[in-house]
Formats: sequence, C-alpha cells, structure tokens
Amino acid sequence: MKTKILFLFFVPFGLYAQNLSEILDAFRHSERARSINETLLGEKARNSVASAYSAPMIGVGLSHARSDIQEGAEHSLSLSQNILYPFSKDSKTRAQKDLDAAAQSEAAYALSSLELDIGAQYHLACTAFEIKEKAQILYDEQAKRYDKLNRAYEVGEISKKELLMHKLDMVKFRQKTGLYKTKYLEELSLLQESSGVPISALSCDDLVRPLPFVELKPLEEHTALKGLEHKKDSANALYTLQESLFTSLNYELSYEKEIDLSRYRFVVSVPLGFLTSQKESLKAEQLHRYSAYDAQKSYLQENLKNSSASASLKIKTLYEQFELMRDEILPLNEELFELSKLSLDEGEGNMMEYLDAVRSYRLSLIDLYEIKGEYYRELFRLYKNNDMKFGDYYEKID
Repeated sequence: MKTKILFLFFVPFGLYAQNLSEILDAFRHSERARSINETLLGEKARNSVASAYSAPMIGVGLSHARSDIQEGAEHSLSLSQNILYPFSKDSKTRAQKDLDAAAQSEAAYALSSLELDIGAQYHLACTAFEIKEKAQILYDEQAKRYDKLNRAYEVGEISKKELLMHKLDMVKFRQKTGLYKTKYLEELSLLQESSGVPISALSCDDLVRPLPFVELKPLEEHTALKGLEHKKDSANALYTLQESLFTSLNYELSYEKEIDLSRYRFVVSVPLGFLTSQKESLKAEQLHRYSAYDAQKSYLQENLKNSSASASLKIKTLYEQFELMRDEILPLNEELFELSKLSLDEGEGNMMEYLDAVRSYRLSLIDLYEIKGEYYRELFRLYKNNDMKFGDYYEKID
C-alpha cells in the first residue's frame, strides 16, 4: 500500500494567488522560472564569447648582454594577437545569432510547457474540488434523509431492515466523500509543487469551457521546430566558416633595443590548413550536425502531427461523453431520484428502489466531473503538444 504525504501551505486567505492568472503571474517571478531565464542568458553569453576575437597580448622583455667588447642592458616590447577566421565575420555573426535564437526558443518552450502543466493541474484540482463539494452536498442531504427515516421507523412506518439499508449506504458514501477530499488535497498539493506558489484556496471560476474541437495553429510555428531550424542554420554558418581560406591570422609588432642597435619587426603568420585534415574534420562535424538537426526536426514534426491528431480525437470523444452525461443521463437519473424520493415519502415506493436511484444519481454526477477532468487532461496535453498558449482555444466551425 502506497502512502503519500501531502505538503500543503495553509496560509491566511487572500495572501497568495487564487485564480489561474494570479498563479501563473506568481510562477513567472519564481526561482524556477528565473533559473530558466538565467540559463538562457548564460547560453547567449557563451555564444558571444565563442565568436569574439581573442584579446591582444603585450610582451615585455629585459636582458643583460656582455661580450668581449661591450656590456649593457637590453629590452624589448611586443604586441601580438591571434585572430580566428579574420575574413569571415558575417558567418560568425550568423552562427551566433542562430545559436542565440535556438536558445531563446528552447527557453520559451520550456516556460510555456511549465505554464501549461500548471494550467492543467489547476483544472484537475478544480475538478476534484467540484467532486468533493458535490459529494458533500449529496451526503448532507442523505444524512438529513436518514433522520427523517429514523423518525418514520420509530412510529412504525418503515422496517428496521429498510432503515439499516439506508444507513449502510450512507456510511459507505461518507467513506467516499473522505476519499474525494483526499483526492482534492493531492491535486492541490501537486499544483503547489508544479507552480512553487503557496495556495490557500482556488477560485475555479475561470475554467476553460469544454468544446468539441480545438483549432490547432500551423505546425511550422511550433517553437521547438523553430529552435531546430535555428540550430540547422547555425551549423550551416559554421560549415561556411570552415571553408574560409584563412582559419586564423596571427600578427606581431615588436621593438627590440640591443646594446648597439634598435630593431623594429612586424610578423604575420597564417596556418597552412591544406596540410592537415583538421579543417575537413571540422567541416564534416558541422555537416553531420546539420543532418542530425534536420532528421530530428522531421521526426518531431511527424510525431507532433500524429499525436495532435490522436489527442484531438480523444477530446472530441470525451466531449461527446461529457455532453451525453450532462444533457441526458444525469437529468434522467435526477428525475428518477426525485420520483423515488417522492414515492417513498408517500408510502408507495420501497427502500431498495430509492437506494438504487440514489446510487445511480450519485454515480452519474461523479462520472460527469471525472469525464470533465479527463477532458482537461487531454486538452492541455494537446495544448502542450501543439505549443499553444493558454486560451488559444476555438470551436471549429464546419
């Protein structure tokens, strides 16, 4: 048997966010969100360092010379610098820009995914809260009914067996109401864990209205796919960089003062890249990176397409179940429940029929909210899969 410890922060009402908009706003200022943003800034800083020129170097030399003829101090001063890809500034700039854009896309997608996870958990917690509240109302009503039936038993209107049948059903349902309360606390705890925001209560007045269809945005606008495209572009720019005639250039300016003369020197050196396979290996590296990103993008694109189609079908099916339960099954069960209660009050019905009607109505009501919760789970899964923001929700018009 698994035991789950719930860590909940019970704080005075109103101190912390209660609706989804406030929870998301608090999350955007949380340490978890800050870590993603700081990581992004670190990635951009690293990219800028990789494309920057190395700093010039200054050298100072002091020496003492002595020969058969003369003796004295000598000194020298030099300035040198090694410049990587000196004539390929455009390629380096493009590579850095694309790497920055890829990092930006990854950070945006990570934050968006976390916000959608919070949105999904908020809806699940609210659905669990609705089940808990409805169950409590039904139990309170049944408890009042038991008091009335107990008085009827005392005056001989119903049998001991009928009274015990009702009490047993009531006690069993009281146990279930406790389970519904525990479920709500679990969902609330998960919401606090995912958002990092202490929450005292949920408003639940801003839930998405269930609809049968979600209008998906074009797949090419997916942030993850854009990030891979930027990585492909950066690999292409780095490949072009390796095709540069001069991969580096080193210059040195120096002044040397000897005992009997002064010497000025200017030296330029370039590597003979054609004498080594390193350049071709670096080009091959970027070529394989480009191919890997392209394959990864194609795979992800196809996977997103298939999973979005599957999730859309699930949403449509769940909505149909929700609509059937809400508009047909639940009203019929409620009417049967009211008729059975009325018949029992008038002495025309029996306890078994009444309890069957009570159970059927309770089950239909709970099923309605459980279907609603599953609908929200699939809805936000589709949102996340399709890289949609919370609220990008439309009814498809055929």
